[in-house]
Amino acid sequence: MDEQKANTPRPTWLEEFDAREQKSIDHARLYVAQYDHGDPGHMHLKVIAKLAAILDRELLGSKTEYVITRTMVDIS
Repeated sequence: MDEQKANTPRPTWLEEFDAREQKSIDHARLYVAQYDHGDPGHMHLKVIAKLAAILDRELLGSKTEYVITRTMVDIS
């Protein structure tokens, strides 16, 4: 993974969500990026991740990509 992408600051629109909601969004992004294999809730996770990507693109500019890595998400 590109180190620069991994160090991209969290998008400010995420501040509208509480910590638990932010974890859910991060989990959805990670699932779609690395595990997209059809678990229960599969479509919900895909929709959440896609909406997050759209917000990133619209609010941060198309050149900015916020990348979730496995170590960034504590799903517990």
